[in-house]
Amino acid sequence: MPTKQPTADAPTLDPGVDACACPDCGMPMSVRLWLRTADCLRCGTSISLEYLPIAPSTAKANSRRKQASEQATPAPQLTPQSALPSAVAVDDIPLINVTAPPRIASRAKQLMRSLHQLLACLMSILAHLLMLLLLAILGWGSLPVEDPAIELSVVFDKDEREGDELSQSIQTVGFEVPLEDVDTPEEQEAERWAKDLAIEDPADAPNLPPLDRVADRLVSNNPYDRMLSARDPRIRQKVLEAEGGTNLTEAAVAKALRWLALHQNNDGSWSLDRFDHAGECNGRCHDRASMHSDEGATALALQAMLGAGQTHRTGIYRDTVSHGLQYLLFAQSANGSLATESDRNAGMYSHALATIALADAYALTGDEMLHDPAQRAVNFLVHAQHSAGGWRYVPGERGDLSVTGWQLMALHSARAAGLRVEPGTLAQASRFLDQVQTDRIGSMYAYQPGQRDTPAMTAEGLLSRIYLGWKQDEPGLREGVRELVRRHPVNHRQPNIYYWYYGTQLVHHWGGREWRTWNEAMSDALVTSQVRVGHAAGSWDPNTPHGGQGGRLYMTVLATCTLEVYYRHAPLFRKIKLD
Repeated sequence: MPTKQPTADAPTLDPGVDACACPDCGMPMSVRLWLRTADCLRCGTSISLEYLPIAPSTAKANSRRKQASEQATPAPQLTPQSALPSAVAVDDIPLINVTAPPRIASRAKQLMRSLHQLLACLMSILAHLLMLLLLAILGWGSLPVEDPAIELSVVFDKDEREGDELSQSIQTVGFEVPLEDVDTPEEQEAERWAKDLAIEDPADAPNLPPLDRVADRLVSNNPYDRMLSARDPRIRQKVLEAEGGTNLTEAAVAKALRWLALHQNNDGSWSLDRFDHAGECNGRCHDRASMHSDEGATALALQAMLGAGQTHRTGIYRDTVSHGLQYLLFAQSANGSLATESDRNAGMYSHALATIALADAYALTGDEMLHDPAQRAVNFLVHAQHSAGGWRYVPGERGDLSVTGWQLMALHSARAAGLRVEPGTLAQASRFLDQVQTDRIGSMYAYQPGQRDTPAMTAEGLLSRIYLGWKQDEPGLREGVRELVRRHPVNHRQPNIYYWYYGTQLVHHWGGREWRTWNEAMSDALVTSQVRVGHAAGSWDPNTPHGGQGGRLYMTVLATCTLEVYYRHAPLFRKIKLD
Protein backbone atom coordinates (compact mmCIF):
# COMPACT_ATOMS: atom_id res chain seq x y z
CA MET A 1 0.00 0.00 0.00
CA PRO A 2 1.20 3.56 -0.60
CA THR A 3 2.91 5.19 2.35
CA LYS A 4 3.76 8.70 3.29
CA GLN A 5 7.06 9.82 4.75
CA PRO A 6 6.59 11.33 8.20
CA THR A 7 7.81 14.79 9.04
CA ALA A 8 9.98 15.63 11.97
CA ASP A 9 6.91 16.66 13.96
CA ALA A 10 4.98 13.41 13.34
CA PRO A 11 4.18 11.38 16.48
CA THR A 12 6.21 8.22 16.92
CA LEU A 13 5.50 4.92 18.71
CA ASP A 14 7.76 4.48 21.66
CA PRO A 15 9.01 0.88 21.79
CA GLY A 16 8.29 0.81 25.51
CA VAL A 17 4.61 1.54 24.87
CA ASP A 18 2.52 -1.49 23.94
CA ALA A 19 -0.85 0.26 23.46
CA CYS A 20 -2.39 3.00 21.32
CA ALA A 21 -5.88 4.42 20.73
CA CYS A 22 -8.36 2.42 18.66
CA PRO A 23 -9.28 4.33 15.49
CA ASP A 24 -12.92 3.19 15.88
CA CYS A 25 -13.82 3.49 19.53
CA GLY A 26 -10.85 5.23 21.07
CA MET A 27 -10.12 2.43 23.54
CA PRO A 28 -6.52 1.25 24.05
CA MET A 29 -5.19 -1.15 21.43
CA SER A 30 -2.62 -3.82 22.18
CA VAL A 31 0.37 -3.53 19.86
CA ARG A 32 2.27 -6.80 19.18
CA LEU A 33 5.26 -5.97 17.06
CA TRP A 34 6.32 -9.64 16.69
CA LEU A 35 2.93 -10.39 15.06
CA ARG A 36 2.78 -7.02 13.25
CA THR A 37 -0.75 -6.38 14.57
CA ALA A 38 -2.60 -4.00 16.93
CA ASP A 39 -5.91 -5.19 18.45
CA CYS A 40 -8.68 -3.24 20.19
CA LEU A 41 -9.65 -4.63 23.57
CA ARG A 42 -13.30 -3.51 23.25
CA CYS A 43 -14.57 -3.48 19.65
CA GLY A 44 -12.09 -6.01 18.27
CA THR A 45 -10.65 -3.81 15.56
CA SER A 46 -7.36 -5.20 14.29
CA ILE A 47 -4.70 -3.20 12.46
CA SER A 48 -1.87 -4.80 10.47
CA LEU A 49 1.58 -3.24 10.63
CA GLU A 50 4.22 -3.17 7.90
CA TYR A 51 7.89 -2.29 8.05
CA LEU A 52 9.07 0.60 5.81
CA PRO A 53 12.56 2.03 5.28
CA ILE A 54 13.36 5.12 7.41
CA ALA A 55 15.46 8.06 6.39
CA PRO A 56 18.61 8.81 8.44
CA SER A 57 17.38 12.32 9.38
CA THR A 58 14.13 10.88 10.63
CA ALA A 59 15.98 8.29 12.69
CA LYS A 60 18.03 11.02 14.34
CA ALA A 61 14.92 13.06 15.05
CA ASN A 62 13.26 10.04 16.55
CA SER A 63 16.31 9.46 18.71
CA ARG A 64 16.30 13.02 19.99
CA ARG A 65 12.55 12.89 20.61
CA LYS A 66 13.02 9.64 22.54
CA GLN A 67 15.70 11.15 24.76
CA ALA A 68 13.49 14.11 25.53
CA SER A 69 10.57 11.80 26.24
CA GLU A 70 12.64 9.74 28.67
CA GLN A 71 13.71 12.92 30.51
CA ALA A 72 10.16 14.22 30.91
CA THR A 73 8.62 10.74 31.31
CA PRO A 74 5.19 11.86 30.15
CA ALA A 75 2.30 9.40 29.96
CA PRO A 76 1.96 7.66 26.61
CA GLN A 77 0.12 9.90 24.10
CA LEU A 78 -2.86 8.16 22.51
CA THR A 79 -4.08 9.88 19.34
CA PRO A 80 -7.27 9.22 17.41
CA GLN A 81 -7.17 7.53 14.02
CA SER A 82 -7.51 10.85 12.18
CA ALA A 83 -4.32 12.12 13.79
CA LEU A 84 -2.41 8.85 13.44
CA PRO A 85 0.15 9.05 10.65
CA SER A 86 0.30 6.41 7.98
CA ALA A 87 3.84 5.50 9.03
CA VAL A 88 5.33 5.46 12.50
CA ALA A 89 9.06 5.23 13.26
CA VAL A 90 10.32 3.33 16.27
CA ASP A 91 13.91 4.29 17.18
CA ASP A 92 16.18 2.98 14.44
CA ILE A 93 13.59 0.37 13.38
CA PRO A 94 12.13 1.01 9.93
CA LEU A 95 8.81 2.83 9.82
CA ILE A 96 5.71 0.67 10.26
CA ASN A 97 2.91 1.17 7.85
CA VAL A 98 -0.36 1.15 9.79
CA THR A 99 -3.63 0.50 8.05
CA ALA A 100 -7.07 0.14 9.50
CA PRO A 101 -8.96 -2.57 7.58
CA PRO A 102 -12.72 -2.54 7.42
CA ARG A 103 -14.66 -3.59 10.52
CA ILE A 104 -15.92 -6.77 8.79
CA ALA A 105 -12.42 -7.90 7.98
CA SER A 106 -11.31 -7.17 11.55
CA ARG A 107 -14.16 -9.26 13.00
CA ALA A 108 -13.44 -12.10 10.59
CA LYS A 109 -9.82 -12.10 11.68
CA GLN A 110 -10.87 -12.07 15.31
CA LEU A 111 -13.16 -15.07 14.66
CA MET A 112 -10.38 -16.97 12.97
CA ARG A 113 -8.04 -16.14 15.82
CA SER A 114 -10.62 -17.34 18.34
CA LEU A 115 -10.98 -20.59 16.41
CA HIS A 116 -7.21 -21.01 16.38
CA GLN A 117 -7.11 -20.38 20.12
CA LEU A 118 -9.93 -22.89 20.68
CA LEU A 119 -8.13 -25.45 18.56
CA ALA A 120 -4.92 -24.87 20.46
CA CYS A 121 -6.80 -25.30 23.73
CA LEU A 122 -8.36 -28.53 22.55
CA MET A 123 -5.01 -29.85 21.38
CA SER A 124 -3.50 -28.98 24.74
CA ILE A 125 -6.28 -30.79 26.59
CA LEU A 126 -5.89 -33.84 24.35
CA ALA A 127 -2.13 -33.88 24.87
CA HIS A 128 -2.58 -33.73 28.64
CA LEU A 129 -5.15 -36.54 28.56
CA LEU A 130 -2.82 -38.73 26.53
CA MET A 131 0.02 -38.04 28.94
CA LEU A 132 -2.19 -38.90 31.93
CA LEU A 133 -3.24 -42.13 30.22
CA LEU A 134 0.38 -43.05 29.52
CA LEU A 135 1.35 -42.38 33.10
CA ALA A 136 -1.56 -44.50 34.30
CA ILE A 137 -0.49 -47.41 32.10
CA LEU A 138 3.11 -47.17 33.26
CA GLY A 139 2.00 -46.94 36.84
CA TRP A 140 -0.30 -49.98 36.49
CA GLY A 141 2.47 -52.04 34.91
CA SER A 142 4.76 -51.27 37.83
CA LEU A 143 2.31 -52.63 40.41
CA PRO A 144 3.42 -55.88 42.11
CA VAL A 145 2.26 -59.08 40.37
CA GLU A 146 0.73 -61.77 42.53
CA ASP A 147 1.27 -64.65 40.07
CA PRO A 148 3.96 -67.13 41.20
CA ALA A 149 7.35 -66.56 39.63
CA ILE A 150 10.11 -69.07 39.02
CA GLU A 151 13.75 -68.13 39.12
CA LEU A 152 16.10 -70.60 37.53
CA SER A 153 19.84 -70.66 37.98
CA VAL A 154 21.40 -72.94 35.40
CA VAL A 155 25.02 -73.95 35.12
CA PHE A 156 26.10 -76.34 32.37
CA ASP A 157 28.80 -78.89 33.01
CA LYS A 158 30.57 -79.66 29.72
CA ASP A 159 32.56 -82.68 30.76
CA GLU A 160 33.27 -85.28 28.10
CA ARG A 161 31.81 -88.70 28.78
CA GLU A 162 32.52 -92.14 27.37
CA GLY A 163 32.04 -92.29 23.63
CA ASP A 164 32.91 -88.60 23.10
CA GLU A 165 29.38 -87.56 23.97
CA LEU A 166 28.82 -84.19 25.57
CA SER A 167 26.73 -84.37 28.72
CA GLN A 168 24.94 -81.24 29.89
CA SER A 169 23.37 -81.39 33.33
CA ILE A 170 21.55 -78.79 35.37
CA GLN A 171 23.39 -78.39 38.66
CA THR A 172 21.28 -75.85 40.54
CA VAL A 173 17.63 -75.02 40.20
CA GLY A 174 15.98 -72.55 42.56
CA PHE A 175 12.21 -72.21 42.83
CA GLU A 176 10.40 -69.34 44.49
CA VAL A 177 7.15 -71.33 44.61
CA PRO A 178 6.45 -74.97 45.52
CA LEU A 179 6.96 -77.42 42.69
CA GLU A 180 3.36 -78.59 42.73
CA ASP A 181 2.22 -75.07 41.88
CA VAL A 182 3.83 -75.26 38.45
CA ASP A 183 2.65 -78.76 37.48
CA THR A 184 0.61 -78.93 34.33
CA PRO A 185 -2.98 -80.23 34.60
CA GLU A 186 -1.82 -83.43 32.90
CA GLU A 187 0.91 -83.97 35.52
CA GLN A 188 -1.50 -83.25 38.37
CA GLU A 189 -3.98 -85.77 36.97
CA ALA A 190 -1.19 -88.31 36.54
CA GLU A 191 -0.18 -87.89 40.17
CA ARG A 192 -3.75 -88.62 41.29
CA TRP A 193 -3.91 -91.75 39.14
CA ALA A 194 -0.50 -92.92 40.36
CA LYS A 195 -1.55 -92.63 44.01
CA ASP A 196 -4.39 -95.10 43.40
CA LEU A 197 -1.89 -97.95 43.23
CA ALA A 198 0.26 -96.89 46.18
CA ILE A 199 -0.19 -97.78 49.85
CA GLU A 200 1.16 -95.13 52.19
CA ASP A 201 -0.32 -96.34 55.47
CA PRO A 202 0.92 -99.79 56.59
CA ALA A 203 -2.45 -100.34 58.26
CA ASP A 204 -3.98 -100.53 54.79
CA ALA A 205 -1.85 -103.58 53.97
CA PRO A 206 -2.16 -106.04 56.88
CA ASN A 207 -1.36 -109.00 54.62
CA LEU A 208 2.01 -107.68 53.44
CA PRO A 209 5.28 -108.75 55.08
CA PRO A 210 7.14 -106.31 57.36
CA LEU A 211 8.93 -103.55 55.48
CA ASP A 212 12.32 -104.45 56.91
CA ARG A 213 11.99 -107.91 55.39
CA VAL A 214 11.08 -106.38 52.03
CA ALA A 215 14.09 -104.07 52.24
CA ASP A 216 16.39 -107.01 52.98
CA ARG A 217 15.10 -108.97 50.01
CA LEU A 218 15.50 -105.96 47.72
CA VAL A 219 19.28 -105.94 48.31
CA SER A 220 19.71 -109.70 48.62
CA ASN A 221 22.51 -111.41 46.73
CA ASN A 222 20.01 -114.00 45.56
CA PRO A 223 18.39 -112.65 42.35
CA TYR A 224 15.27 -114.74 42.93
CA ASP A 225 14.75 -113.13 46.33
CA ARG A 226 15.02 -109.70 44.72
CA MET A 227 12.87 -110.51 41.70
CA LEU A 228 9.36 -109.59 42.93
CA SER A 229 10.19 -107.55 46.04
CA ALA A 230 10.06 -104.22 44.17
CA ARG A 231 6.33 -104.68 43.49
CA ASP A 232 5.44 -103.97 47.12
CA PRO A 233 2.97 -101.05 46.95
CA ARG A 234 4.57 -99.38 49.96
CA ILE A 235 7.92 -98.87 48.24
CA ARG A 236 6.96 -99.08 44.57
CA GLN A 237 6.86 -95.29 44.12
CA LYS A 238 10.44 -94.96 45.30
CA VAL A 239 11.54 -97.85 43.10
CA LEU A 240 9.73 -96.21 40.19
CA GLU A 241 11.70 -92.99 40.61
CA ALA A 242 15.00 -94.77 41.12
CA GLU A 243 14.63 -96.85 37.94
CA GLY A 244 13.49 -94.06 35.61
CA GLY A 245 9.70 -94.14 35.82
CA THR A 246 7.46 -91.12 36.31
CA ASN A 247 3.97 -90.27 37.44
CA LEU A 248 3.00 -90.25 33.76
CA THR A 249 4.07 -93.87 33.27
CA GLU A 250 2.40 -94.92 36.52
CA ALA A 251 -0.79 -93.08 35.58
CA ALA A 252 -0.83 -94.96 32.27
CA VAL A 253 -0.58 -98.23 34.23
CA ALA A 254 -3.41 -97.20 36.56
CA LYS A 255 -5.68 -96.28 33.65
CA ALA A 256 -4.92 -99.57 31.90
CA LEU A 257 -5.75 -101.62 35.01
CA ARG A 258 -9.05 -99.77 35.30
CA TRP A 259 -9.88 -100.61 31.67
CA LEU A 260 -9.05 -104.27 32.29
CA ALA A 261 -11.21 -104.39 35.43
CA LEU A 262 -14.15 -102.95 33.49
CA HIS A 263 -13.84 -105.70 30.86
CA GLN A 264 -13.74 -108.76 33.11
CA ASN A 265 -16.37 -111.40 32.44
CA ASN A 266 -18.85 -112.41 35.12
CA ASP A 267 -17.11 -115.76 35.66
CA GLY A 268 -13.84 -113.99 36.48
CA SER A 269 -12.22 -114.56 33.09
CA TRP A 270 -11.16 -112.19 30.34
CA SER A 271 -11.53 -112.76 26.61
CA LEU A 272 -9.37 -111.88 23.64
CA ASP A 273 -12.24 -112.11 21.17
CA ARG A 274 -15.26 -111.19 23.33
CA PHE A 275 -14.00 -108.51 25.71
CA ASP A 276 -16.34 -105.99 24.11
CA HIS A 277 -19.32 -107.90 25.60
CA ALA A 278 -18.00 -107.80 29.17
CA GLY A 279 -19.27 -105.41 31.82
CA GLU A 280 -20.92 -102.32 30.38
CA CYS A 281 -18.87 -102.16 27.21
CA ASN A 282 -21.72 -103.25 24.90
CA GLY A 283 -19.53 -103.13 21.83
CA ARG A 284 -18.15 -99.65 22.47
CA CYS A 285 -14.58 -100.96 22.27
CA HIS A 286 -13.25 -102.41 19.03
CA ASP A 287 -10.40 -104.59 17.76
CA ARG A 288 -11.28 -108.06 18.97
CA ALA A 289 -8.70 -110.82 18.48
CA SER A 290 -8.89 -113.39 15.71
CA MET A 291 -8.01 -116.25 18.08
CA HIS A 292 -9.86 -117.62 21.11
CA SER A 293 -8.24 -118.28 24.48
CA ASP A 294 -9.98 -117.18 27.65
CA GLU A 295 -7.26 -118.89 29.71
CA GLY A 296 -4.61 -116.90 27.90
CA ALA A 297 -6.54 -113.63 28.14
CA THR A 298 -7.18 -114.16 31.85
CA ALA A 299 -3.53 -114.94 32.48
CA LEU A 300 -2.48 -111.80 30.57
CA ALA A 301 -4.81 -109.54 32.56
CA LEU A 302 -3.66 -111.10 35.85
CA GLN A 303 -0.02 -110.52 34.91
CA ALA A 304 -0.75 -106.82 34.49
CA MET A 305 -2.55 -106.70 37.85
CA LEU A 306 0.10 -108.70 39.72
CA GLY A 307 2.88 -106.72 38.07
CA ALA A 308 1.59 -103.60 39.85
CA GLY A 309 1.42 -105.37 43.22
CA GLN A 310 -2.33 -106.00 43.06
CA THR A 311 -3.05 -109.43 44.55
CA HIS A 312 -6.11 -111.26 45.81
CA ARG A 313 -5.17 -110.07 49.31
CA THR A 314 -3.90 -106.52 48.79
CA GLY A 315 -4.78 -103.59 46.57
CA ILE A 316 -7.83 -101.86 45.14
CA TYR A 317 -8.30 -104.70 42.62
CA ARG A 318 -8.04 -107.62 45.03
CA ASP A 319 -11.57 -108.81 44.22
CA THR A 320 -10.82 -108.59 40.51
CA VAL A 321 -7.61 -110.60 40.94
CA SER A 322 -9.33 -113.12 43.21
CA HIS A 323 -12.04 -113.84 40.64
CA GLY A 324 -9.44 -114.20 37.90
CA LEU A 325 -7.36 -116.68 39.89
CA GLN A 326 -10.46 -118.69 40.74
CA TYR A 327 -11.26 -118.97 37.05
CA LEU A 328 -7.76 -120.32 36.25
CA LEU A 329 -7.93 -122.86 39.08
CA PHE A 330 -11.32 -124.03 37.83
CA ALA A 331 -10.05 -124.21 34.21
CA GLN A 332 -6.93 -126.27 35.03
CA SER A 333 -7.14 -129.87 33.90
CA ALA A 334 -6.01 -132.85 35.95
CA ASN A 335 -2.67 -133.09 34.11
CA GLY A 336 -1.92 -129.46 34.98
CA SER A 337 -2.72 -127.94 31.57
CA LEU A 338 -4.15 -124.42 31.57
CA ALA A 339 -5.06 -124.26 27.88
CA THR A 340 -7.72 -126.89 27.31
CA GLU A 341 -10.21 -124.37 25.91
CA SER A 342 -7.74 -122.41 23.77
CA ASP A 343 -7.17 -122.49 20.01
CA ARG A 344 -4.34 -124.80 18.95
CA ASN A 345 -1.84 -122.08 18.11
CA ALA A 346 -2.57 -120.36 21.42
CA GLY A 347 -2.15 -123.52 23.52
CA MET A 348 1.37 -123.39 24.95
CA TYR A 349 1.36 -119.57 24.91
CA SER A 350 -1.68 -119.61 27.18
CA HIS A 351 -0.27 -122.30 29.46
CA ALA A 352 3.00 -120.39 29.98
CA LEU A 353 1.13 -117.15 30.72
CA ALA A 354 -1.16 -118.86 33.24
CA THR A 355 1.82 -120.56 34.91
CA ILE A 356 3.45 -117.15 35.36
CA ALA A 357 0.25 -115.77 36.91
CA LEU A 358 -0.11 -118.61 39.42
CA ALA A 359 3.59 -118.59 40.33
CA ASP A 360 3.70 -114.81 40.84
CA ALA A 361 0.51 -114.82 42.93
CA TYR A 362 1.95 -117.54 45.12
CA ALA A 363 5.30 -115.77 45.48
CA LEU A 364 3.66 -112.45 46.41
CA THR A 365 1.15 -113.80 48.93
CA GLY A 366 2.43 -117.19 50.10
CA ASP A 367 -1.13 -118.49 49.76
CA GLU A 368 -0.75 -122.28 50.05
CA MET A 369 -3.93 -122.83 48.05
CA LEU A 370 -1.93 -121.74 45.00
CA HIS A 371 1.12 -123.91 45.58
CA ASP A 372 -0.10 -127.21 44.16
CA PRO A 373 -1.88 -125.77 41.10
CA ALA A 374 1.24 -123.74 40.28
CA GLN A 375 3.51 -126.80 40.68
CA ARG A 376 1.25 -128.92 38.46
CA ALA A 377 1.40 -126.20 35.80
CA VAL A 378 5.23 -126.24 35.96
CA ASN A 379 5.28 -130.05 35.67
CA PHE A 380 3.07 -129.96 32.57
CA LEU A 381 5.33 -127.33 31.01
CA VAL A 382 8.44 -129.45 31.62
CA HIS A 383 6.89 -132.51 30.02
CA ALA A 384 5.75 -130.50 26.99
CA GLN A 385 9.35 -129.66 26.02
CA HIS A 386 10.67 -131.07 22.73
CA SER A 387 13.75 -133.26 22.85
CA ALA A 388 15.71 -130.54 21.00
CA GLY A 389 15.04 -128.20 23.90
CA GLY A 390 12.30 -125.91 22.60
CA TRP A 391 8.51 -125.56 22.82
CA ARG A 392 5.82 -124.72 20.31
CA TYR A 393 2.02 -124.65 20.05
CA VAL A 394 1.28 -128.12 21.41
CA PRO A 395 3.27 -130.36 23.78
CA GLY A 396 6.16 -132.23 22.16
CA GLU A 397 6.26 -130.10 19.00
CA ARG A 398 9.64 -128.94 17.67
CA GLY A 399 10.18 -125.52 19.12
CA ASP A 400 10.36 -121.92 17.99
CA LEU A 401 11.94 -119.07 19.95
CA SER A 402 8.69 -117.11 20.39
CA VAL A 403 6.91 -119.84 22.33
CA THR A 404 10.12 -121.03 24.03
CA GLY A 405 10.80 -117.57 25.44
CA TRP A 406 7.45 -117.55 27.28
CA GLN A 407 8.14 -121.01 28.76
CA LEU A 408 11.53 -119.87 30.07
CA MET A 409 9.92 -116.81 31.61
CA ALA A 410 7.41 -119.09 33.34
CA LEU A 411 10.22 -121.29 34.69
CA HIS A 412 12.01 -118.16 35.92
CA SER A 413 8.87 -117.11 37.87
CA ALA A 414 8.54 -120.64 39.21
CA ARG A 415 12.08 -120.61 40.59
CA ALA A 416 11.42 -117.19 42.21
CA ALA A 417 8.33 -118.69 43.88
CA GLY A 418 10.34 -121.63 45.23
CA LEU A 419 8.68 -124.20 42.98
CA ARG A 420 10.56 -127.26 41.74
CA VAL A 421 12.12 -127.03 38.26
CA GLU A 422 14.12 -129.90 36.73
CA PRO A 423 17.71 -128.76 35.96
CA GLY A 424 17.78 -130.82 32.79
CA THR A 425 14.94 -128.75 31.36
CA LEU A 426 17.03 -125.59 31.54
CA ALA A 427 20.09 -127.25 30.03
CA GLN A 428 18.05 -128.49 27.07
CA ALA A 429 16.58 -124.99 26.59
CA SER A 430 20.10 -123.56 26.47
CA ARG A 431 20.99 -125.98 23.65
CA PHE A 432 17.93 -124.83 21.73
CA LEU A 433 19.10 -121.22 21.99
CA ASP A 434 22.42 -122.31 20.52
CA GLN A 435 20.49 -123.55 17.48
CA VAL A 436 18.63 -120.28 16.83
CA GLN A 437 21.52 -117.86 17.35
CA THR A 438 22.74 -116.50 14.01
CA ASP A 439 26.30 -115.50 14.87
CA ARG A 440 29.23 -117.08 16.63
CA ILE A 441 28.96 -115.27 19.97
CA GLY A 442 25.17 -115.41 20.32
CA SER A 443 24.35 -111.71 19.97
CA MET A 444 21.50 -112.21 17.42
CA TYR A 445 18.63 -114.73 17.20
CA ALA A 446 16.08 -116.09 14.74
CA TYR A 447 12.57 -117.50 15.13
CA GLN A 448 13.67 -121.02 14.18
CA PRO A 449 17.00 -122.63 13.24
CA GLY A 450 18.26 -121.62 9.82
CA GLN A 451 16.18 -118.42 9.59
CA ARG A 452 17.29 -114.78 9.63
CA ASP A 453 17.57 -112.93 12.90
CA THR A 454 15.08 -110.18 13.82
CA PRO A 455 15.12 -107.52 16.55
CA ALA A 456 12.19 -109.11 18.40
CA MET A 457 13.72 -112.60 18.41
CA THR A 458 17.11 -111.18 19.38
CA ALA A 459 15.61 -109.40 22.39
CA GLU A 460 13.71 -112.53 23.44
CA GLY A 461 16.73 -114.76 22.91
CA LEU A 462 19.08 -112.53 24.95
CA LEU A 463 16.54 -112.24 27.79
CA SER A 464 16.25 -116.03 27.80
CA ARG A 465 20.06 -116.28 28.00
CA ILE A 466 19.97 -114.06 31.11
CA TYR A 467 17.34 -116.32 32.71
CA LEU A 468 19.61 -119.28 32.00
CA GLY A 469 22.64 -117.71 33.67
CA TRP A 470 24.49 -115.40 31.27
CA LYS A 471 26.39 -112.65 33.09
CA GLN A 472 26.89 -109.05 32.05
CA ASP A 473 30.42 -109.70 30.83
CA GLU A 474 29.24 -112.22 28.23
CA PRO A 475 30.42 -110.92 24.79
CA GLY A 476 27.25 -111.95 23.01
CA LEU A 477 25.05 -110.21 25.56
CA ARG A 478 27.09 -107.02 25.52
CA GLU A 479 27.21 -106.81 21.74
CA GLY A 480 23.55 -107.76 21.33
CA VAL A 481 22.20 -105.15 23.74
CA ARG A 482 24.25 -102.35 22.24
CA GLU A 483 23.30 -103.32 18.68
CA LEU A 484 19.59 -103.35 19.52
CA VAL A 485 19.72 -99.94 21.18
CA ARG A 486 21.84 -98.44 18.43
CA ARG A 487 20.32 -100.01 15.31
CA HIS A 488 16.76 -100.82 16.40
CA PRO A 489 15.62 -98.16 18.91
CA VAL A 490 12.01 -97.65 19.92
CA ASN A 491 10.25 -95.91 17.03
CA HIS A 492 6.77 -94.63 17.84
CA ARG A 493 6.03 -94.34 14.09
CA GLN A 494 6.52 -98.10 13.73
CA PRO A 495 5.07 -99.63 16.91
CA ASN A 496 6.06 -103.22 17.69
CA ILE A 497 4.77 -104.06 21.15
CA TYR A 498 6.16 -107.61 21.12
CA TYR A 499 9.68 -106.29 20.48
CA TRP A 500 9.28 -103.43 22.95
CA TYR A 501 8.03 -105.84 25.65
CA TYR A 502 11.08 -108.09 25.46
CA GLY A 503 13.55 -105.33 24.59
CA THR A 504 12.50 -103.22 27.58
CA GLN A 505 13.03 -106.08 30.05
CA LEU A 506 16.38 -106.94 28.50
CA VAL A 507 17.79 -103.41 28.52
CA HIS A 508 16.42 -102.72 32.01
CA HIS A 509 18.40 -105.67 33.37
CA TRP A 510 21.45 -104.36 31.50
CA GLY A 511 21.13 -100.81 32.85
CA GLY A 512 23.50 -97.92 32.23
CA ARG A 513 23.42 -95.49 29.34
CA GLU A 514 21.63 -97.98 27.08
CA TRP A 515 18.77 -98.23 29.55
CA ARG A 516 18.39 -94.46 29.90
CA THR A 517 18.29 -94.04 26.13
CA TRP A 518 15.82 -96.87 25.60
CA ASN A 519 13.58 -95.92 28.53
CA GLU A 520 13.16 -92.32 27.39
CA ALA A 521 11.91 -93.36 23.96
CA MET A 522 9.82 -96.29 25.20
CA SER A 523 7.96 -94.44 27.95
CA ASP A 524 7.19 -91.51 25.68
CA ALA A 525 5.91 -93.77 22.89
CA LEU A 526 3.57 -95.75 25.15
CA VAL A 527 2.29 -92.90 27.31
CA THR A 528 1.42 -90.72 24.32
CA SER A 529 -0.23 -93.53 22.34
CA GLN A 530 -2.62 -94.67 25.09
CA VAL A 531 -6.30 -94.05 24.31
CA ARG A 532 -7.57 -91.12 26.39
CA VAL A 533 -11.25 -90.70 25.52
CA GLY A 534 -14.32 -92.87 25.26
CA HIS A 535 -14.98 -96.29 26.73
CA ALA A 536 -11.62 -97.51 25.40
CA ALA A 537 -9.72 -94.94 27.49
CA GLY A 538 -6.78 -96.62 29.19
CA SER A 539 -6.26 -99.24 26.48
CA TRP A 540 -4.03 -99.24 23.39
CA ASP A 541 -4.99 -99.69 19.75
CA PRO A 542 -3.44 -102.93 18.39
CA ASN A 543 -1.61 -101.19 15.52
CA THR A 544 1.37 -103.52 15.76
CA PRO A 545 2.60 -106.74 14.12
CA HIS A 546 0.30 -109.62 15.09
CA GLY A 547 -2.02 -107.09 16.69
CA GLY A 548 -4.98 -108.51 14.83
CA GLN A 549 -4.41 -111.96 16.31
CA GLY A 550 -4.17 -110.77 19.90
CA GLY A 551 -6.47 -107.74 19.65
CA ARG A 552 -6.93 -104.80 21.99
CA LEU A 553 -6.65 -106.75 25.25
CA TYR A 554 -3.37 -108.41 24.21
CA MET A 555 -1.92 -105.06 23.13
CA THR A 556 -3.05 -103.34 26.34
CA VAL A 557 -1.57 -105.99 28.64
CA LEU A 558 1.83 -106.04 26.92
CA ALA A 559 1.97 -102.22 26.96
CA THR A 560 1.03 -102.20 30.66
CA CYS A 561 3.62 -104.81 31.62
CA THR A 562 6.22 -102.87 29.65
CA LEU A 563 5.46 -99.71 31.65
CA GLU A 564 5.64 -101.75 34.88
CA VAL A 565 9.23 -102.74 34.10
CA TYR A 566 10.65 -100.39 36.75
CA TYR A 567 9.36 -102.61 39.58
CA ARG A 568 7.81 -105.69 37.94
CA HIS A 569 11.12 -107.60 37.96
CA ALA A 570 14.10 -106.31 39.92
CA PRO A 571 17.20 -105.97 37.70
CA LEU A 572 19.44 -109.02 37.71
CA PHE A 573 22.76 -107.21 37.29
CA ARG A 574 22.41 -104.58 40.01
CA LYS A 575 20.60 -103.86 43.27
CA ILE A 576 18.06 -101.11 43.83
CA LYS A 577 19.15 -98.97 46.76
CA LEU A 578 16.49 -96.90 48.48
CA ASP A 579 16.74 -94.42 51.37
